[in-house]
Amino acid sequence: MDSVNFENILPLIASCHYDGVDGLFEANLEKAVYWYTKAAEQGDAESQYQLGYFYENGAGVSEDLEKALFWYEKAADQG
Repeated sequence: MDSVNFENILPLIASCHYDGVDGLFEANLEKAVYWYTKAAEQGDAESQYQLGYFYENGAGVSEDLEKALFWYEKAADQG
């Protein structure tokens, strides 16, 4: 039996909460931040970048430039 790759599931869930999906998810930045954080902690560069953006702009979280820089640097380290 082939193993299932769940690597992209967390960022997908985050994106669904960020954008909203008719009939499934309403747009909710706080939930998006939660799921992007889970994905970022597992090394997803796009999620790390997205968190940098959220913290830089106070979107769904309190503005925190130190955290923004932290997540931007994590993403940049991966190219």
